Amino acid sequence: MKKKSRRNSSRKFIYEFDISHKSLKTKSDKKKHSVKIFNEFLSLYKKVNLKKDKYYQPITPTSYILKESTDKKHFFYNIVTNPQINHPFSLFGTYNDSIIYIMIPMGNSIGQFDISKIKKEISTLSPIKKLGLYHLLKLTIKLRETNFVKYTKKDIYNCINISECDREVRSLKSKKLLTQDLYNKIQTKYATLVQKSIKTYFNLLKQGKYVIAKDYIINDNINISKKSKKSKSIRNKSKNIKKNICLKNLLYNSKDIIGHLVIFIEVYKCIDIINSTI
Repeated sequence: MKKKSRRNSSRKFIYEFDISHKSLKTKSDKKKHSVKIFNEFLSLYKKVNLKKDKYYQPITPTSYILKESTDKKHFFYNIVTNPQINHPFSLFGTYNDSIIYIMIPMGNSIGQFDISKIKKEISTLSPIKKLGLYHLLKLTIKLRETNFVKYTKKDIYNCINISECDREVRSLKSKKLLTQDLYNKIQTKYATLVQKSIKTYFNLLKQGKYVIAKDYIINDNINISKKSKKSKSIRNKSKNIKKNICLKNLLYNSKDIIGHLVIFIEVYKCIDIINSTI
């Protein structure tokens, strides 16, 4: 099967629907009708995407996460789907307004919007649209971080993909010293190291250290502490300490995971823009 281009994201990412013709007396009525419109939109969304790509996988909503503004004037649904769990939709509006909005998922595939291109447009959005985007991006971060930390795919945590683990196992095997129990311990050791690197990356992002965070996963021996310059004696002592190996070099097949992790930087930067302009 020929691989499809990943540069298929949509520039139009917010759709508006006028429901002034409907008599919706309560907040509950407004939310129920909004969900109904979303389901109708999703049906059309699937058809349009299948026309663009016959291999497009239709999606089904699995949960509707409701949030309201502190003044209870606006509602926001974040809608998680299966598949594409990392790419939620946003459905939102103002209770006393006749317009509701649907925001398609962030990503770089068919039917998704490119966050790096949307970033420059954030300042032109209305307050309600900024809040809708804010809630969508916050959930996107939560979903993606959870899935990365709990990643179980063999191509990431398997010893055969972790350079240091692979070398250690090969060395022991050549000396006929490798047992199944020892292999399991080595596998766990390096899988934990990869997981720890991913967690450290996320912690750096939460602190707003975007440049350091990116360096940490693509360059070896990055100092992520805030400590002042080390004394000469400490520096000399540190020469005997093994250098930190970044994820890019720790994993044989790192391109995909690095690409997915770097996207988080753009998401956090967008949230910063929203916070500074809302």
